[in-house]
Amino acid sequence: MTIALPVGWIDASDLRPVPDNQEVWLEHGDGDRSLVVELLERVHGEDSESAVVHFQEIAATNDAVDSTIRTCCALPNAPLEMPTFMVSGIQRLRSCHEIKVVLALLRLEQQNTDIVMSLSNPKIEESHVEQDDNELMLSLLARFCIHDW
Repeated sequence: MTIALPVGWIDASDLRPVPDNQEVWLEHGDGDRSLVVELLERVHGEDSESAVVHFQEIAATNDAVDSTIRTCCALPNAPLEMPTFMVSGIQRLRSCHEIKVVLALLRLEQQNTDIVMSLSNPKIEESHVEQDDNELMLSLLARFCIHDW
């Protein structure tokens, strides 16, 4: 698998340990966003419901006390030939800090695997963030490729 990231993103594994089923990048410079791409066991159920389940699992991992989904939609024009969904929402952490999370779910039925791409942004107070993060996720999906499984 490959993905083309915007200029200025760094590999988190150069700074800290990253689990074998994940790749993690951090935005360098003015941004505080992070991108995690992980291979997970396929969640059984409807595709859109599975996207919500993965969003909620990320909220639990983040130790969020509350999470709100703003959008959940199928991406029928996604470049890969597999069911693809996008979920965006807000997670409120115990520190009363909120983060914006945009999640893309790519479903590989034959491999019994879900590819989850999650973009986290702690700067939700900026009005352009929602659109920018959603556009970034769509751009990343367009530049994501599975070469061999």
